[in-house]
Amino acid sequence: MRHGGTRRALSALALALTATLGVGVSSAAAEAYGDYLTATKIRTGPSTNYTAVGVGYPGHGVVIDYAYSMAQNINGNRQWNHHTNLTTSKVGFSSDYYMDYEGWFWLYL
Repeated sequence: MRHGGTRRALSALALALTATLGVGVSSAAAEAYGDYLTATKIRTGPSTNYTAVGVGYPGHGVVIDYAYSMAQNINGNRQWNHHTNLTTSKVGFSSDYYMDYEGWFWLYL
């Protein structure tokens, strides 16, 4: 699924349940696997104001461990994913708009 729509809702629900009911899920299991849709800068924080530490390309692969849902808007998408590039081992943030993945992760509102 492109841009993580269903996973985003499930992650937000999990976060809401944790905050409201004190019910949680182990963060060790919270990760999604995927790839870049196009050449994408990997940054030190969730907006283009942060320094780029690398570039991810389709085929590199990513592991996403968490995201921010109210970060800088990129083409109507405000989610920025914190991830590891599986080819270069660079760790940082990229806009969800440029990523495709399966799985779930913590979504901070």
